[in-house]
Amino acid sequence: MKPEGILTALGNFMKQLALIEIVILSLVGLICWLAGWRTLADYANCLVGTGFAIMLFAVLSSSGQKPIGDARYNFAATFSRTSTDDHAKSIMPYRDGYLALAAITGLSGLIAVVIGLIIGSGALQ
Repeated sequence: MKPEGILTALGNFMKQLALIEIVILSLVGLICWLAGWRTLADYANCLVGTGFAIMLFAVLSSSGQKPIGDARYNFAATFSRTSTDDHAKSIMPYRDGYLALAAITGLSGLIAVVIGLIIGSGALQ
């Protein structure tokens, strides 16, 4: 089996990001429709708010707060007296997974904010 190259990994990342954005845009549209906010400006405002909420979730996840994991536990377990190199190595994939999830979540939130601002600026004219 051939290891993934940079272009393959980047392509997979972009596919995941596009899928997440489609889900975000659809869910925000559905929530706005059900709440009775049916103008383009209302949709843009909800999209910006949702994007900021998603970015907050990403920041909390990357800093090790409760939404995703606890970095203090991972750090303490790595350097405890009963720790071994194998234990430290077993923790690293989880930490890397948390950071990767935080990166893709933060980027999807940023894209949602940018789309909301673009739509909002077009709705005002």
